[in-house]
Amino acid sequence: MMRRPAQRGNRRVRSGLAGLLTVQALAFSQVVIAEEQANAWAFNAPRAEGYAIELVSAEPPPGTPLLRGASVPFKVTVKYALDVAPRGTVILVFQDESNKVVTGERGQTTVEVERGNGTVTLADKVVVPSDANELRLFIPIMPDGLTTTTGEITLRYPITSSFSGPQYMPYPLADITATQWADYHRLVADTFASSRREFPDEYLEVFHSPDSALHLAFTSAGHPAHPAWITRKAQDGSVDQIGYFAGPEEPFSEMFLSYRALTKKTLGETADAESDP
Repeated sequence: MMRRPAQRGNRRVRSGLAGLLTVQALAFSQVVIAEEQANAWAFNAPRAEGYAIELVSAEPPPGTPLLRGASVPFKVTVKYALDVAPRGTVILVFQDESNKVVTGERGQTTVEVERGNGTVTLADKVVVPSDANELRLFIPIMPDGLTTTTGEITLRYPITSSFSGPQYMPYPLADITATQWADYHRLVADTFASSRREFPDEYLEVFHSPDSALHLAFTSAGHPAHPAWITRKAQDGSVDQIGYFAGPEEPFSEMFLSYRALTKKTLGETADAESDP
């Protein structure tokens, strides 16, 4: 399934191998990012013949905002295929948007693999740089005997200075993971606990911010779109809407459209009331 930007709507109201991979070996990835993959949080560079690597899973998920100075654990699982050499090495390479290695002089996390196909998991903990805007994790497979590589996985993470509570657009893509849904739901439930209301018949749980600017509706088990949520934001005489789903896309789209229709109806009734003598 093609991953897409977070769905939005708007309605306006009137009124050990540290030196193995050099910067030069990975520099072409910057061109890929800038020219071809500017909006992608996870992708592969052009693949080579005889070896390949593909992402299976990553924690935190690509695109997750990271806090400057925080120590963040990473865990990735990848599939590989290796035919051009009897052995190879899968490596985690952490850099910022300027190609600066952010792990200092300590060795990079590596796993040795043998000819054939397989799956491996690698883990590391990295301090998010305070002077960068983006953390990038490159995951290449380096066949023995080669000095440069291509086809590596690139994972991108935006860096932020603070988390001031639930963000209107916490993720760049509408199609999220169940873990991302659970993390955001927990943040909202903790922050807006006093506003929580349940609608068991509709399989919905709703919250709103203290200033009533944000209104959030989360699905619960039994809802056709679960897990998913819709956020509506009232600001400067307008109501914006955004949605995320980790379940089936079709019922989520129906949910999104129904909330947009509800917003339109509510705003129309408000405008009519304001025009009454």
